[in-house]
Amino acid sequence: MNENDGENIAAIKVNATNNLLCQTNNKGRLEKNPANEFEKLFDFDNLTGQITNTREIPLLSDGYYMGCEFSPDSKLLFLIDKYSSEVHQFDVSAGNIAPIIALKFVLPMSNTCLSGIQIGPDLKLYLTADFTYLHVINAPNVPGRLVVALSPNKFF
Repeated sequence: MNENDGENIAAIKVNATNNLLCQTNNKGRLEKNPANEFEKLFDFDNLTGQITNTREIPLLSDGYYMGCEFSPDSKLLFLIDKYSSEVHQFDVSAGNIAPIIALKFVLPMSNTCLSGIQIGPDLKLYLTADFTYLHVINAPNVPGRLVVALSPNKFF
């Protein structure tokens, strides 16, 4: 990270195995049409706190990442694109950035304003929507199209 990154951090999360850290960037939140946004994925040493091996996951011309969360098994990363109301899923188990980006899966969430994502004690992922609802990803360890085991508007 450089001195300007801290001004744009929306969320920072460490995965369950304590070896990866993600940092979302939301510098475009004040722009009408945010472009060239990104999320950073780092290797994380839980014993020393050292952050290494920076990898940037770009989000080109379609919003900004606000929230992030790892699947309970630490293999998948979920990013919230608040601007386009989408959940982007990445398989981070590959380690290298090219396959991580190539395996991106987009889960559109129409007519909602997403802002946050958090793993619950039941190991499901909860997404805040419209400041009123929670959406639930019921099987967050399942990659790709099978993630649509989603319960929208779960709670009021």
